[in-house]
Amino acid sequence: MSKPILYSTHCPKCNVLEKKMDKKHIEYEVVDDVNVMRSKGFLEAPQLEIDEKVYDFNQARNLVDEFDEEIGTFESFMKFRDAE
Repeated sequence: MSKPILYSTHCPKCNVLEKKMDKKHIEYEVVDDVNVMRSKGFLEAPQLEIDEKVYDFNQARNLVDEFDEEIGTFESFMKFRDAE
């Protein structure tokens, strides 16, 4: 699994998602170049990309909320979740 990419304009929703990910010690890359976001067809931010799958704010927030760092890594969580 590659490092998740958070596409952010640093808006309030972007900041919420970033804080949630930081709190759970999820490593990620931030892309805040609006031209890159437009080239990917994103009409709003934040967007979270994990292994070429893109999650909007609500999906990403729910995903991060489900993750329990006491059980394992975010990478193992995503592998298990995708296997279901």
